[in-house]
Amino acid sequence: MYQEETLGVISCVNKLRAARKAQGLTQAKVANFVGIERTHYSRIERGDKRPSLKVAFSLAELFGSSVEELFGPEIKP
Repeated sequence: MYQEETLGVISCVNKLRAARKAQGLTQAKVANFVGIERTHYSRIERGDKRPSLKVAFSLAELFGSSVEELFGPEIKP
Protein backbone atom coordinates (compact mmCIF):
# COMPACT_ATOMS: atom_id res chain seq x y z
CA MET A 1 0.00 0.00 0.00
CA TYR A 2 2.82 2.41 0.77
CA GLN A 3 4.17 1.93 -2.74
CA GLU A 4 0.77 2.80 -4.26
CA GLU A 5 0.57 5.99 -2.19
CA THR A 6 4.09 6.96 -3.24
CA LEU A 7 3.29 6.31 -6.88
CA GLY A 8 0.16 8.46 -6.54
CA VAL A 9 2.23 11.37 -5.26
CA ILE A 10 4.72 10.99 -8.09
CA SER A 11 1.89 10.90 -10.61
CA CYS A 12 0.31 14.02 -9.11
CA VAL A 13 3.65 15.83 -9.17
CA ASN A 14 4.13 14.97 -12.83
CA LYS A 15 0.61 16.11 -13.69
CA LEU A 16 1.00 19.48 -11.94
CA ARG A 17 4.39 20.21 -13.46
CA ALA A 18 3.23 19.12 -16.93
CA ALA A 19 0.06 21.23 -16.73
CA ARG A 20 2.01 24.30 -15.60
CA LYS A 21 4.66 23.94 -18.28
CA ALA A 22 2.06 23.24 -20.98
CA GLN A 23 0.55 26.64 -20.27
CA GLY A 24 3.94 28.35 -20.08
CA LEU A 25 3.43 29.46 -16.48
CA THR A 26 6.00 29.96 -13.76
CA GLN A 27 5.50 28.63 -10.26
CA ALA A 28 5.14 32.26 -9.11
CA LYS A 29 2.28 32.92 -11.54
CA VAL A 30 0.46 29.75 -10.52
CA ALA A 31 0.93 30.55 -6.82
CA ASN A 32 -0.36 34.09 -7.35
CA PHE A 33 -3.47 32.79 -9.14
CA VAL A 34 -4.35 30.37 -6.34
CA GLY A 35 -3.43 32.80 -3.56
CA ILE A 36 -0.46 31.08 -1.94
CA GLU A 37 3.27 31.75 -1.67
CA ARG A 38 5.49 30.47 -4.47
CA THR A 39 7.47 28.36 -2.00
CA HIS A 40 4.27 26.68 -0.83
CA TYR A 41 3.25 25.90 -4.42
CA SER A 42 6.75 24.57 -5.09
CA ARG A 43 6.35 22.16 -2.18
CA ILE A 44 2.97 21.01 -3.55
CA GLU A 45 4.45 20.49 -7.00
CA ARG A 46 7.38 18.48 -5.55
CA GLY A 47 4.99 16.33 -3.53
CA ASP A 48 6.23 17.59 -0.15
CA LYS A 49 2.86 19.16 0.74
CA ARG A 50 -0.74 18.44 -0.14
CA PRO A 51 -2.95 21.32 -1.26
CA SER A 52 -6.03 22.39 0.64
CA LEU A 53 -9.34 21.75 -1.12
CA LYS A 54 -9.57 25.44 -2.01
CA VAL A 55 -6.13 25.38 -3.62
CA ALA A 56 -6.83 22.06 -5.38
CA PHE A 57 -10.00 23.45 -6.95
CA SER A 58 -8.21 26.67 -7.93
CA LEU A 59 -5.43 24.68 -9.60
CA ALA A 60 -7.97 22.58 -11.46
CA GLU A 61 -9.69 25.75 -12.67
CA LEU A 62 -6.41 27.30 -13.79
CA PHE A 63 -5.33 24.20 -15.69
CA GLY A 64 -8.77 23.54 -17.21
CA SER A 65 -8.95 20.21 -15.47
CA SER A 66 -10.81 18.53 -12.66
CA VAL A 67 -9.47 17.87 -9.18
CA GLU A 68 -9.79 14.15 -9.90
CA GLU A 69 -7.71 14.43 -13.07
CA LEU A 70 -4.96 16.41 -11.34
CA PHE A 71 -4.81 14.65 -8.00
CA GLY A 72 -6.46 11.28 -8.54
CA PRO A 73 -4.63 8.09 -9.35
CA GLU A 74 -3.82 7.20 -12.91
CA ILE A 75 -6.00 4.32 -14.04
CA LYS A 76 -4.41 2.42 -16.86
CA PRO A 77 -6.46 -0.08 -18.85
